[in-house]
Amino acid sequence: MGLTYKELDRYIATGDAPEETKQRIEMAFKRSAHKRAFAPMAKLPDNL
Repeated sequence: MGLTYKELDRYIATGDAPEETKQRIEMAFKRSAHKRAFAPMAKLPDNL
């Protein structure tokens, strides 16, 4: 991913990191958003 666990832990705990590291973490978070989203569900009629 291009950064250490120590850098990632510090960013998660404090929000403090060099600008390049912040951008790298935020882009990875955005790219993986589909993994945290619920799958679409069909709406069924109420009379079933």
